[in-house]
Amino acid sequence: MVNDSDPRPEDIGSESEAAALAKGSPEGQPPASAPAPPPAAVGVPAVPDSVLAADGVRSIPVPDGPERPGTRYVTSSEGAPPLPPPGGYRGARNPDLEKARHALVSPVDLLARPVVSSTPVVDGPRPLRRVGIVALVAAIGWAVVLLGALAVSATDFLFNLNVVVIQLLIIGVIVAAVILKDARRLGGIALAIALVFNVVTIGGVSAVRTAAQGSYEGQKTEQQKLWERYPGVKGMSTAEIKAQPSLEEVRARTEEVLGAVRERLSADYGVTWVEQPVAEDVSPERNGYGGESMLRTYTSTIWSTNEAITDNALKLQMMHSIDDVLFSYGMSEYYPVNDPSESTIDPSIIEKMFGSTDPDLQAQWEWAAYDYDTGGWFYGDLYDLSKDTTGRFRTERQADHDRTGVPMEGLSIMLRAEKLLSEGDVTAFDQRMSEYE
Repeated sequence: MVNDSDPRPEDIGSESEAAALAKGSPEGQPPASAPAPPPAAVGVPAVPDSVLAADGVRSIPVPDGPERPGTRYVTSSEGAPPLPPPGGYRGARNPDLEKARHALVSPVDLLARPVVSSTPVVDGPRPLRRVGIVALVAAIGWAVVLLGALAVSATDFLFNLNVVVIQLLIIGVIVAAVILKDARRLGGIALAIALVFNVVTIGGVSAVRTAAQGSYEGQKTEQQKLWERYPGVKGMSTAEIKAQPSLEEVRARTEEVLGAVRERLSADYGVTWVEQPVAEDVSPERNGYGGESMLRTYTSTIWSTNEAITDNALKLQMMHSIDDVLFSYGMSEYYPVNDPSESTIDPSIIEKMFGSTDPDLQAQWEWAAYDYDTGGWFYGDLYDLSKDTTGRFRTERQADHDRTGVPMEGLSIMLRAEKLLSEGDVTAFDQRMSEYE
């Protein structure tokens, strides 16, 4: 049982301290060597006299909470931690201060921060972005050039080697712009333009347009355009052209010669003939200046035997009979083009054309004679597929048979003449030739 008269532990400390002070200093004054009491904390109110103990010693209550920090030790600082500096320890966490810092920045913090010089901002686009600008400008400019060439039908310009090189350089710049991050957007736009407007697309459109309109002028001079319309043939005078047999005369002569050959071979060897369904061909002759003349190349219809001829001796007899007929019409000697001993063609070419350099082993024979009157050539081709060891000639003859119905084997005869003027074109020819006299 505790007696109220017994001293409490906290009072014992107070009484002993008070006695020690009374002994060391008369009249209750503290000795000169005693430490001075700590100054009152800033912002803390003075202790009222009501808290003085009966012996005159102040008894300062210790608060339970954090409302009175710094006033816990008032009589002695021995064994106690030092007081925190104003503002608290550096690095200590203060929830209220953290919230305030998130809410706003104190002017004190701004003044306390070191001033860092910022990197000066360069006016204009970034260096790598300039590549995209260059690519876009090049693509647009090149598109304008190509469209201008298309507008004036400058097809020759579009298919020039220098133009292709320029196009490749522009493509290189566009690819570089697409690779670089800063220039990728502009590079993509330039790439889209280049895919539509380039030498291939614009050149193709120009070529189709030129072919459809028949205008192959390009960048030619007026003098070149004039000679492009030349009605004659380069190297032949007007007198030479008009001295030749007309197209109609050559056609009549050809029909006569072919008829005579067919009659002779039918009478001597009993062969029969069939005319190929392909009509005669009359095509324009080139004038030697990049255009077409008024002269024509004539190719007659082809007559073929229905019978195959495989005996080499019989082949030679038939060719000599044809030679007799052609000689009567004033033509040259009928000679074998396929025989290296009489032909002027290189033997290697003869082998490629006829399958061998030996006439006895060839799958095709070809003989020819020159017609001095018409300036044309009479041809006789004899096909013997029993000599075809590669199958090439059979494939070719099969294709001709399927297309025209011509027999796959046997003898075929025809005549071809060049640089012929039709009788109906003589007047127009003279008028046009007067421009070049």
